Amino acid sequence: MTPEKKQPSLDKTAKDFAVRLAKTMAANDPAADAAFQKAEAERDAKVSAALKAHLAKKKPAKK
Repeated sequence: MTPEKKQPSLDKTAKDFAVRLAKTMAANDPAADAAFQKAEAERDAKVSAALKAHLAKKKPAKK
């Protein structure tokens, strides 16, 4: 038996489309490319900080 494939949420699909569109536009315009790279770096920094904060939380001791 194969597990059912989950459909991506509409929000994720829209975000993926927006990223692909931004990459396509950035490839044709150096200023847009710089803005896209900056936005990607900011997003990566936020995700990294959130992940570090999550991992830094103490896990409750198992009984």
